Amino acid sequence: AGVVRGLPTAARATVAGRAPLTGRLAEGQVGGEFGLRLAGVLDGFVVCPRDPGEVRPDCVLLIEPDSEPRELEIPGAGGLGAPALQAELARRFGPCAALIAGRAALAGAAASVLTATSHAAPPSRVGRGGLATQLARAGYVAVCVAAPLHEPDGGGQAELLREWLGASPRLVERARGGSLELFEAHEREAGKPIDPSGDGVRRRHGCEGCPTPCGVRLQRSAGEWQTARFGSLRALGSQGMSRAERLEELAICDGFGLDAKEVGVALGIEQRMRGVRASPAELHDRLEAAVSGDSAARPWLHGAAAVADALGEPSADWVIGGESAPPEEDPIRALARAVSCGGSDPMRAFAFDGVLDAASVARHAPWTPGIAVWWFENHAAALDAVGFCAFSSAALLGDGVADLDRLARVWLGRRELEQAGERWLALGEEIVRARRALDERWFGPRGLPDRMGAGFADPHLWPDYSAARGLDERGALRPGTGPGPAARDLRVAPRGLVEGQARQASPGPAPTRSAGSVLFAATGELGELLGAALGPELEFQVALPAPLVDVLAALEVRAPELAARLVRGERAVPGVWRAARRLAPQDSIRSGDRLELVVVVSGG
Repeated sequence: AGVVRGLPTAARATVAGRAPLTGRLAEGQVGGEFGLRLAGVLDGFVVCPRDPGEVRPDCVLLIEPDSEPRELEIPGAGGLGAPALQAELARRFGPCAALIAGRAALAGAAASVLTATSHAAPPSRVGRGGLATQLARAGYVAVCVAAPLHEPDGGGQAELLREWLGASPRLVERARGGSLELFEAHEREAGKPIDPSGDGVRRRHGCEGCPTPCGVRLQRSAGEWQTARFGSLRALGSQGMSRAERLEELAICDGFGLDAKEVGVALGIEQRMRGVRASPAELHDRLEAAVSGDSAARPWLHGAAAVADALGEPSADWVIGGESAPPEEDPIRALARAVSCGGSDPMRAFAFDGVLDAASVARHAPWTPGIAVWWFENHAAALDAVGFCAFSSAALLGDGVADLDRLARVWLGRRELEQAGERWLALGEEIVRARRALDERWFGPRGLPDRMGAGFADPHLWPDYSAARGLDERGALRPGTGPGPAARDLRVAPRGLVEGQARQASPGPAPTRSAGSVLFAATGELGELLGAALGPELEFQVALPAPLVDVLAALEVRAPELAARLVRGERAVPGVWRAARRLAPQDSIRSGDRLELVVVVSGG
């Protein structure tokens, strides 16, 4: 609905299907031109697998205005690669957008991804879990939408939303450097040197109509441009690897249409077992052999779990429910990843990037981490239904630019709607239950995976979530039930929880403070302002120990140009990391601490 109405950042189309990797429902959101061109022609379409083995690598499904979708044979299409095939489609039909299944999908890879291409925007990847392989099994190498961009006048609501987006510090900073700021924070905390010139030239790009574009393209050593994604680069990371090597591996995965997250985790498993890391050239040769039918290399097409099995390590810390995902210590994030239907991506912006962290939730009884996951899962599902950007939503709510009621009225296109936030979350709840019902039909109840990670130390996480969602002890939907009684009055988060106005009560008398110093690190505009205020060492003299939010407030007093960039109410605006751990607003800061400030909404 948001795409059809032309709302800023609402340019996403949903791709969904049964994932070959897990056997469960998989969903992904693709931005760019595909949804905007499709919106003027169709609300959606369904493709179904053909007889086993009937792959037609030269067949394209063509969608045009004022006609039924039709099949088109393009000789050699399956061997062209996504950029060349997009160029051929544009030569034939003019400006268009496509979803393309790469060589990995045509070879039956369970870990394939779709490549989204268009007339003007750089390619992106979507559909983890093998959705590109499902397209190939339906007999198509690509779906091409050769239709004009749908450009309705969003009216005053679109202008209001654009104003809100430009007022979010998180989105402004994300637009400056994309999600790679968090990547750099991880590198610093791991003790890896950062070479600001190591990326070469950066280019920004974003979804159509977005005032704060967050996509980043980096120029590789050979001169080619590569879209850089935090999640993939993190998964491809290894001690001693340069950013350039990670970009090279990412380009190799993209070239085959293979999920870089699965490949990265598989490389890490192999390195731990054999003590040797494959070079980018060796990775390319391995994947080439796999798509060419080499049985010894085939596990690399089927995800990290398959590689672990082939290497004799049937379980891995980064593999849960058949899909690779980074380990999480925060209980809310850990539970969100475990219960999310459609794979881990629908919950990737969870949960307002620290605003709904476990410490904040605990201050708002009867809210619990389990209830918070139920709340955000509903919210994320409703966002997907209207096509609005999950990262933009997280930033608008996390920065307190607009509350859920105001945003829901814009998203739903009903200015006078009463209880808009509650209705919004009820919509999401219906979608989540429908997803779970489909998942159960395909695979069975979705309970907790066997490997749950450190984040599941809280024994109330699963019981609270399952009661709110209306699940039995196996994780199955209870017939005819809605949300549990503990959740019915919590459809809209407490105002203080979202806006961060509540301060945690002090556990005891304040400790004696004395002069101390804190070292800061940050990138982008915030890093520049800190450097101007504190000097090149970014050292701040302040009375310590003190809560994090007090240290940041004192820094704003010292440097007025940082006002509202560090603290809003009683909440830290940036995410703050110390020794690879994210801090809560009331965590104690001591002399000698080194704090990494990350303003952007992480993910991508």
